[in-house]
Amino acid sequence: MKKIKLRNKGNSPATFNIAQTNAAGSPHSIVLGSNSVTIPGGADTTVDVTLNVAVATAGDESAFREVGGLITFTPAGSDNNG
Repeated sequence: MKKIKLRNKGNSPATFNIAQTNAAGSPHSIVLGSNSVTIPGGADTTVDVTLNVAVATAGDESAFREVGGLITFTPAGSDNNG
């Protein structure tokens, strides 16, 4: 599990929807700690992300296989100035 740190430098809370996009490479799955996050004004928060790659598709020293994708944070409302 990894943590993505988000910082809100504004004075108002900001809410974002979280999703995985552009999945590529070997079969894998992403587990997000939440499907949305609200960051209070002037504060930090973290989102947990876990990458799961099946052993059978990960490859070995003769055939390294990659996985790829993005975690996107989309403003949940127009007041987030997104």
